[in-house]
Amino acid sequence: MLIPEPDPALLAQLNGKEILIKIYQGNKIRETIKVPIKTSPDLRVAGGTVGGGAEASPEERKGSAKSEASAQKRLENAERGQTTTRPEASAQSQPVRGERGWGQLGLWVLQIINFVLLVCLGVYGIFFMLPKIQVLQDRLAKNEMFIHGSREAIREEIEQIKQEILMQCEPKPPEE
Repeated sequence: MLIPEPDPALLAQLNGKEILIKIYQGNKIRETIKVPIKTSPDLRVAGGTVGGGAEASPEERKGSAKSEASAQKRLENAERGQTTTRPEASAQSQPVRGERGWGQLGLWVLQIINFVLLVCLGVYGIFFMLPKIQVLQDRLAKNEMFIHGSREAIREEIEQIKQEILMQCEPKPPEE
C-alpha cells in the first residue's frame, strides 16, 4: 500500500518499478525478493492524464485496467466475506534461496569448541589445581595445629607462673 504523493507526476513514475529486498544470513545473501510497484490510476491524476496533460500510453491503460479489475475483484470478495489471498508471483519474483549457509553450521562448530574448552578446563582443574589446593589445605591444617599447640603451651606456662606467684605471696603462718 502506498501513501499518495502530493505530486501525481512523481507517483506515476513509480508505476512498473520494482522494490528489491535482499535477506542476509551472515554476510551472504540468503534470499532475494522482487516486489513490483503498481499505482492506482485514481491516485495518479484525475481525468486519465499524467504529468503536464499527456495521454496515458497503451501499456499504462492496460496496467490500469488490470489494477481496476483486481481492485473490483477484491471489493466483491470483501462483500461476500471472503479473505483475499496474495496474488501468485511470477517466476522472476520468486525468492532465490541459497544453500544452508555457515550460520547454523557455525553455531554448531562454536558449541563444540566451547564444550571442548570446558572439558579442557575441567581436566586442568582436576589434575593440576587440585593437588595444589590440597597442599594449601595441608599447610593451613599444620598452621592451625601449631597455633593450637602454642596456645596450650602458653596456658600451661601461665598456670605454672600463677601457681608460683600464689605460693610466694601467701602469708606464712606465724611460728610459735
